[in-house]
Amino acid sequence: MRILICNNRYFVSGGPERYLFSIMRMIEENGHTVIPFAVDFARNEPTPYAKYFVPHPVDRNAVYFREMQLDRRQKLRLLLATLYSFEARRRVRDIIRAERIDLVYALQIDNYLSPGLIDGAHSLGVPIVSRQSDFHLMCPAYHFLRDGRPCEECRNGLYHAVKYRCLKGSVAVSAGRVLGMYLERGLGTVGKISALVTPSDFLRRKLIEFGHSPDKVCHIPTPIAVVPPSTSSEGGDYLLYTGNLNPHKGVRYLVEAMHHLPQVRLKIAGQASEGDAEIGAVIERYGLRNVEMVGFKAAEDLAALYRGAVAVVAPALWYENMPHSVLEGMAYGKPIIASNIGSLPELVEDRVNGLLVEPADSRHLATAIADLLSSPQTMARMGAASRERALRNHSVSVHYARLHQLFRWCIDAKRPQT
Repeated sequence: MRILICNNRYFVSGGPERYLFSIMRMIEENGHTVIPFAVDFARNEPTPYAKYFVPHPVDRNAVYFREMQLDRRQKLRLLLATLYSFEARRRVRDIIRAERIDLVYALQIDNYLSPGLIDGAHSLGVPIVSRQSDFHLMCPAYHFLRDGRPCEECRNGLYHAVKYRCLKGSVAVSAGRVLGMYLERGLGTVGKISALVTPSDFLRRKLIEFGHSPDKVCHIPTPIAVVPPSTSSEGGDYLLYTGNLNPHKGVRYLVEAMHHLPQVRLKIAGQASEGDAEIGAVIERYGLRNVEMVGFKAAEDLAALYRGAVAVVAPALWYENMPHSVLEGMAYGKPIIASNIGSLPELVEDRVNGLLVEPADSRHLATAIADLLSSPQTMARMGAASRERALRNHSVSVHYARLHQLFRWCIDAKRPQT
């Protein structure tokens, strides 16, 4: 097979990109050809296929919207590109033809590449498999969260996102996003996709609740490479949070919990984001000396942080969709303390491989942390259970086998009947 793998970014900035590079290696190791397709960001990894990448509509050096300094003309250009990229449609057709692509595997393509990319591939009769890393097909703000609590009001009309200014606190930005969703629905974009892959069963059920066909939605758990037992058994002396620091990740409540646990250390390894100021304010308010912000860490440094941790914490406020940070913690044989929300109960069985806590409750979180740390025997048992669950449910080989089977089914379904 010759597979075109599509993602907005061709560099690691979060879970979707970690998956991107790991799945590319996995497919290639099994004898197939993988070709990347992305937006032309300055930080992209080098590739001979960059000549096909879609030019960034305003600033290739800016990864996040907050980094863009835009005048009115640039804002209009960005809006039009997010609604429909004719350049993405043209360029994906070019690369499909030139590289004789058998199937398109789309990861995080919302805003920059879709729906133009979907239209382009579909027009050439190439099957498309789309992996859903968030809730963008159902929620204009992607995360089913409003005022720090889960919200599904857009089930009854997308206008709610405009009413509550769900994106950037702006009516204009929210309206632009809603317009884009209506456009995709009008174009029948999802109908042109052969299969929707969900990392979590929670997301599979949500998509079906929102009207998507059960026959089209396939749950394939995210794979994770489990480290050797000798590595995973190493002890630790601090709690660890890894991932981005956006408010919906709930890191603020974890930092507040540390105010009640002055004897416990916490390391936060995360990509700079709009949540930084909020977290910094909590640290300053309580004068916390047991919280260390270590910034974004690449793979080797991140591995060292996992090895040295006593437990991994995921204090999410939103419906987490199989977070890579939790999977990595399990792979290193660490107990997980996580919010009882979204897909997290699929990963963490309370008092088996970790503890489940109520979201946005720093006191409950502090109590759970103290409870866990009070018993080294419990921590060892839960850590071993985490590792076992990672091996059983998130095997790289099982993930590839199921994905390969789905790819073959989609390709065969597109072939003319003889």
